[in-house]
Amino acid sequence: MNRITVKDLDPETIRLAVRGYFGDGGDRSLRERDRCWALYRGSKGALRDEVAQYFPEWFMRQLRLPICTQNPARKIIGSRFISYRLPPDRTNPKGMDDLEHGLDAAMRSLELSVGALGKDGLLIRWDEERERFIYFVLHKYVTLHLPGDMEPAGVAYPLRNETAKQDRECRWAVWTDQASFYLSPGAARVANNDDGSDVNPYGVLPVLFAEREDEESEPLEDVFNAQGWHNWTMTLAGHAGLLQGLGVPWKNGRPPMPGESEAIGPYNVQYTEDGGFGFASSGVDLEKLPALARSYLDSVAFSHHLRLNWAGDSMATSGEHQRLLEADLTIAVMADNLRWAEFERNRVEVQKIIAQAVGKSIGSEDFSINYRESHLPMSEQERFDLWEKEFSKGLATRADYLQRKDPDLDDEAAAEAVAELDKARQALKDMPEPPAQPTARGGLLAAALASGGQA
Repeated sequence: MNRITVKDLDPETIRLAVRGYFGDGGDRSLRERDRCWALYRGSKGALRDEVAQYFPEWFMRQLRLPICTQNPARKIIGSRFISYRLPPDRTNPKGMDDLEHGLDAAMRSLELSVGALGKDGLLIRWDEERERFIYFVLHKYVTLHLPGDMEPAGVAYPLRNETAKQDRECRWAVWTDQASFYLSPGAARVANNDDGSDVNPYGVLPVLFAEREDEESEPLEDVFNAQGWHNWTMTLAGHAGLLQGLGVPWKNGRPPMPGESEAIGPYNVQYTEDGGFGFASSGVDLEKLPALARSYLDSVAFSHHLRLNWAGDSMATSGEHQRLLEADLTIAVMADNLRWAEFERNRVEVQKIIAQAVGKSIGSEDFSINYRESHLPMSEQERFDLWEKEFSKGLATRADYLQRKDPDLDDEAAAEAVAELDKARQALKDMPEPPAQPTARGGLLAAALASGGQA
């Protein structure tokens, strides 16, 4: 677990606790989070290593076939955790809007990382130069707890270092309500801030933690395991296709010496004690391997109220089945929204304290947030009916419609477009109606008589 219990929040006590954490191998959980985060992001190196560990090295080296490195985990997680897919509508206390920068992007990143890893932190810092809040998502950290307290009293996290191979080789930052300082690599000593102090200038812990579900803070292993199984099976299918298509040549000769039996493949002759010369191929049903890989992913997606759409998929989903999935997903997302709304309220309270500490005035108005329902896309007919209802009740105008169709239109451009439409409509009304064209039998004679006998 990435948590440490400390008897007090003295910097030296924290340093010794973090150093003991490294010595006990507690940073293994940080490495596991690193691995899962790389798998979620689709790091080719991590995806290759995840598959290659199940094949002998000599086998992979001799066949020289590409390893399947698809990333369905990102699609599943991105489709399940969607509270911030569209930015929510916030009503902030007076003066807060001008101080927030990049919040929606940070919250979407935090939502996805919480979905993948189970629990992550949001670090809120004050940018003195631009005079606004900036946000950082913490993927790797250790929470500090006083004895008997569930809520963290502080946090320590490694600062990025491209040359360090392990987190313990990095410089670490530490925050508590009252203190802010650094730990040298290996937590060998305490290092103060640039101004020489170890005082927290904000007077509050500037890190908030979000969890995927109550008391659940582990990576989404079922999704990552399904992704690894899918890539392993598809890699196996490629190897089986090569061996089955080209076969393995064999001939009569001396039995192989120790170690020579590892040479297998369509370009390496296998010697046997009896027989002449020929090719041997595997009898694997290649069509079943992709279906097996997909079925595993489908079952995991279903457990998260989703259905994967595969290219060339001929298996239709019944309307009732789809509605049940949508209903389950709606309930899950509503529960997520409640947790995130509480998180946002806590964020605003922390920002108020920080703003006061840096001399900014924030109003006392209540904060509210409304999440958009992005998980149930409407059909064209449903969108048309909604617009009809809004128009009839005076809740929307034609300018609103044009701006929703084209978000780049400002109010003035939308008003001009409506005026142009009205002008074109009036021009059509003012045009004279064309004379009726006779089509019935005898129509030409009737037209001639009506015009005074002139055809």
